[in-house]
Amino acid sequence: MKLNLLKLKRLLPIGLLFITWFLLSATVPTSSSTKENRKRFVGIWEMVVAENESGIELRVPPGYLKFFGKDGSYMFVIVTPEGAFNSQQGSFKVLSEDIYSENIKFSINPNLRNAASKVSYSFLNEDTLQIKGTVNGVPFVEKWKRVKTPVI
Repeated sequence: MKLNLLKLKRLLPIGLLFITWFLLSATVPTSSSTKENRKRFVGIWEMVVAENESGIELRVPPGYLKFFGKDGSYMFVIVTPEGAFNSQQGSFKVLSEDIYSENIKFSINPNLRNAASKVSYSFLNEDTLQIKGTVNGVPFVEKWKRVKTPVI
């Protein structure tokens, strides 16, 4: 019984985040080319691998989620056993077949607030996204897996 309550306690914040993301990602009219380029990003992604400064891939603990909305918004949320919190949010724009921009409006890291950066991306397959970039002089490489929600 205690284990089920712990699972429920962990899933409740995620469920609330899905509802919030759905409400925030209402369709906004855009040009058809921008809308088509953005379509592959839209959804919920979980970070699974990050490279350290030496280029060594490190597994990321579960719960690092990025929500890309249809309207060009994004939100980076971290879910822990203690609860969930919004780590970063802003907007994104697909610029080409391998570059998109992130405009960070809010971040828990004050050095990232109001930062804008171009990020390289590649879809390794439909459900795996790799991104590389530099924000305020700090390079990063991350792999994200698409979160597939079960039909209820």
